[in-house]
Amino acid sequence: MTYDREPQSSDSSLINQNDLRQFMEKVATDLGGAASAVLVYVGDKPVLNEALYDAGKPRKSYLL
Repeated sequence: MTYDREPQSSDSSLINQNDLRQFMEKVATDLGGAASAVLVYVGDKPVLNEALYDAGKPRKSYLL
């Protein structure tokens, strides 16, 4: 099976480095926002706040 396609010129196959950089910055920003949303969701749980509060209290020693 053969396809009748014209060979692409080398200019059309090159990636514009500026556009690629802008795209990667957008991806990184979006991923950072998604990670922040997850952290806010987890941090808003009352169980986590109680655990952090209890972690600062001294523990009773059962050996004494």
